[in-house]
Amino acid sequence: MDLNNLKPKEIIKKLMPSSQKEKWALVLEGGAMRCVFTAGVLDTIHEVARNRFDFIVSVSAGSGCAVSFIADQKGRSQKIFVDYLSTSEFIDFRRLLKGRHIMDLGYAIREVNDKMLPINFEKFNSSRTKFYTILTCAESGEAECIQPQPEDLIEAVIASCNLPYLTTTPAVYKGRKYVDGGVATPIPVKQAIDLGATKIVVITTRPRGFRKKKSSFFHKLMSPFFKDFKNLKELLTKDYVTYNHGKYFIENFNSDKTELILVEPPEDFMVDRLTTKRETLLQGYAMGAIKGLELSQKISDSE
Repeated sequence: MDLNNLKPKEIIKKLMPSSQKEKWALVLEGGAMRCVFTAGVLDTIHEVARNRFDFIVSVSAGSGCAVSFIADQKGRSQKIFVDYLSTSEFIDFRRLLKGRHIMDLGYAIREVNDKMLPINFEKFNSSRTKFYTILTCAESGEAECIQPQPEDLIEAVIASCNLPYLTTTPAVYKGRKYVDGGVATPIPVKQAIDLGATKIVVITTRPRGFRKKKSSFFHKLMSPFFKDFKNLKELLTKDYVTYNHGKYFIENFNSDKTELILVEPPEDFMVDRLTTKRETLLQGYAMGAIKGLELSQKISDSE
């Protein structure tokens, strides 16, 4: 083994037993339109880090960002948020009066991919980075971490994004009914650890210190739509508790075996779940890009 031209860190990695080599994971929170911040981070670190991660574990709209990143399509997620999801074709509260989904995920994911910005499946399939997404089983109310195949990737992402309150029925994936993965597991760091990660980059879509408050209005409004799913209804009543526990866990993370790098929006981040104003979305994307510059340096320093 020729070590003459290697840096000290590279020599250590070469000599280190394979079982002890670092395993990098990228964990992406959901948040619908808030994930324009995630798009900004990922576009900025694209050249430095696209081949760095062994796997990505994502939730909801974070899964859409993950797919573009793995497929080597820099700028795709930003364009989707700003050009296609900022219209009434995606978000329209008037549809609720007709018992339909406020969010049209078929348009946002299936139609955008089929007609506007197709996924580069050749690049996606050849990437070294494995893709995992989280689904919440409507029957059991439990999180499931799945690794979809290319042929069912679109349906898996739709299921992971199927947010109760903004959709009126669970999504069907492989014959089973699911809702947004973030209902059961908002920030899937524990799943990344279970997959063997030793270095985890977590991109959240809410600032440090944010805590979710209990909201009974939407629960009461949408409760009739999920009356046949007892475990899911119970989970939805305490979704704020689940979220706050997850946020506290990552903000106070401490482990001798796993290093966690946390990337969060600044306190003046104005994008909300249903923001459609293009100027605000572009500002949120720019904030992500700034944080991406900081992350790029941290990743480079780890090489």
